[in-house]
Formats: sequence, C-alpha cells, structure tokens
Amino acid sequence: MRTFTILPLLLGGSQLCSAIDTSLPPPPSSQAAPPELEIKIPEPGNCTLGTDKNFTSGDLCEFSCSFGICPTKACECLQHGKPKPFPQEDKTKLSVRAFEDQNDEMNILCLFACKHGHCPESFCDTDPIPAAREHSDQFACITNDLDHGAPECKEKAPDIVGDARKKNADNCAIFEDPKESQDFKIADCFNFCKPQLDAGAAAGNTTNYGCVGHFPLDKPIPYQYDGRPKGHGVAVGKCQCNNPLVTEIAEFVIQGLAMAAEVRR
Repeated sequence: MRTFTILPLLLGGSQLCSAIDTSLPPPPSSQAAPPELEIKIPEPGNCTLGTDKNFTSGDLCEFSCSFGICPTKACECLQHGKPKPFPQEDKTKLSVRAFEDQNDEMNILCLFACKHGHCPESFCDTDPIPAAREHSDQFACITNDLDHGAPECKEKAPDIVGDARKKNADNCAIFEDPKESQDFKIADCFNFCKPQLDAGAAAGNTTNYGCVGHFPLDKPIPYQYDGRPKGHGVAVGKCQCNNPLVTEIAEFVIQGLAMAAEVRR
C-alpha cells in the first residue's frame, strides 16, 4: 500500500504542494504481467438524458445516459423514464479502455459507447497493442480483409477539442483556501504524472507529484474568482512529476523518522 504525504512548500517564488509516495514498494517481477482490467457494464437504469458532471468525459455521458447507462460519479441524470434500446453491438470492440484507465466509470462509459457506435478518440483507447499505433496522430488505419489484411490508412480530420485537452493536460488548480487544496489533494496531477510515478515505484524509488505555481514573490498570487467568494480564489499552476528537491526532502524526513523510531526502542 502506498502512502502519500502532502507537503506545501514555497521555493524561489514557486508555491508547491506535492504528494510524496513514502512507501517502499516491493521489487518488480520481470515475469509477472499486469492484470487485465475487468470492466462490466451495469444493467441499464431509468435515465433517458444525462450530461457530464465533471467536464472530463466529453459527450460520453450524453450518449450513454440516453440508454440508461449513467454512472453517477461521472454523469448527472437530467431526465428519467424508459431508456432507448441499445444500438447494435460492434463485436470488434473487445479491448476498449479509457485513457484514464484507473477511472472505473470512464472505462464503463468508453466500453459501452464504443461497442454501440460512438467512440471518441480523445477519451477512449481501442488499440491495446502499442506497436499498432504508429502514426496514429495523423492517420486512421482500417484493416481491409479483401486486400489480404493490409491496412487502409486515411488522414484524420483535426481533433480540435482533443488537441486542446492534450495541450492543457499539465494544468492544475492552486486554491487560495488551504482547506480546498487539502480536499482536492492535487489530484489534477496524478493522471498526468502516473507513467513517471509507476516507473519510479517499479524501480523502488520515492516518487512525488504536485501542482506548482510560478508567481513573483513581490506580487500577490493572481487568483481568479469567477463568482467565487473572497478568500476562495483559484490560480492556474503546472503539474510537476518527481521533483528532485521534494524527493530529497522526503527521503530526509523518512530517514529521520526511522532514526527516531530506533531511539524509542
């Protein structure tokens, strides 16, 4: 089990709050493969109209909720009644995952939507084999059975929404109210930093991730309010993964705790 400690710091004009993985993970096994993520689509409810609750799933909620598949953490049901029957299932969509594959409800939304004719590429991954993704940013390739399996590739139309989301993927929120920062626990950066966190944990290293705001020390932090009450502003920061200074501080603290524990014995 990994333990994360929240450390607020002010470093050279940068306000930094990092979650430190202070556990010592077991050594990785070179033979053990990661377990497959089991996704089960729930039985349909009585929702007929829904929308994205957290602005993180595009139009997946709008599509799936109309058929009664409306996960409550990701979607908000706006209308109840008898949902539409499921569209015809696409039997080729067997390995669908959300790009945020640790989010169970996003996985459910992607699996259901992609199997029934709506599969937004900005959120859902239908290709479990990385080698098959070559040039996927520019081209969409479809295997043509009549041409002995040779893929037919066509240039993709620009994905304006997806490109903007990727460009801003490292943005995060810094809250003026410390309690709000504690409540959110810089979760914005966890998914962004996850590949580096996993690599560090597999190597047995202490890992950290955090939201950093680079603000001048001689000026107030540029909080934005947009209707929020005074004292509850939000500033935009950037996610930072495995900051070496934070790692050094964390390891120093861990060593100090271990020494203190030895003295008490």
